[in-house]
Amino acid sequence: MIAKQIFTEAAVIIIISAIVGLGMNGLRPQGIRLFPGSNPLTADTETETEAGIGEIPLSDALEIHKREMAVFADARSASDYEQGRIRGAVNVPIIEFESAIDDFLSAVDPEATIITYSDGPVCDLGKSLAEELHMLGFDVYYLTNGWNRWKEAGGPVTIPEEETHAGAAESKKSSGRAHR
Repeated sequence: MIAKQIFTEAAVIIIISAIVGLGMNGLRPQGIRLFPGSNPLTADTETETEAGIGEIPLSDALEIHKREMAVFADARSASDYEQGRIRGAVNVPIIEFESAIDDFLSAVDPEATIITYSDGPVCDLGKSLAEELHMLGFDVYYLTNGWNRWKEAGGPVTIPEEETHAGAAESKKSSGRAHR
């Protein structure tokens, strides 16, 4: 009889602890993912890949950029980056990853969420950069055909001698910084 009472009390304590723990995890901005595809930043809308790196929808990337909740990393060459980029993005050319990564690591918070992008529907530079950064421990998502789709959607960009979207004067000051 006493064993049954002890078992019942222990079960109640475990259930209450699990409910409180799951509730607290759900409230944390960087909560632990409990199911594949779950992410507090994108509300379960990205597609998980085999490597655990998520493809993020454009609408979510635009909202995250607006809220400065992630660092955007341009995987294209330095010359492509200089011709135009997502406002505030940092350049980490995947073809020069070994030489570019040290500057990136010194400028970006290790806890930062990263969204990578490149250009073109079949270009996988953004995904490749996401995989490299994921191996370094970053929480990473990639935006397929990011540069083209971003411009078409009217997202804020930096183009030499020309700024588009609201806040152009401010973006000239901040275009080289990583936003979080």
